[in-house]
Amino acid sequence: MRQRVPLQAEDYAAAAGLAFELRQARRLLAVVDAALARGPAAAEAILGGLVAPLAGERLRACLEFCREWNTHSRHCHAAQATLAAVLRHHPPEARPDTRGRLFCRLGMLARAYGKGF
Repeated sequence: MRQRVPLQAEDYAAAAGLAFELRQARRLLAVVDAALARGPAAAEAILGGLVAPLAGERLRACLEFCREWNTHSRHCHAAQATLAAVLRHHPPEARPDTRGRLFCRLGMLARAYGKGF
């Protein structure tokens, strides 16, 4: 019996879950890139569905992955789309309390965009 490959079957949630379990930013990047390839509206829905249930360590890992991706121009679009989804679906109180520069800027970005973001 052949194993089902989540990303090839367009099971984004399972593919993202596997990436978090293995703690591999590259696998999650592949999921985000596949979602972005479907177009802006579809990507927003897919990413929203992926980040909405995240909490605790998985949310922290997601933000750390975004920080890593954002340092490379090739992956910055994936990082920005994922960060936008996190900011839309998680209020500031629900986000991890970290002291990094990125997370301070995320708070400023969320306040700058207000309700419309």
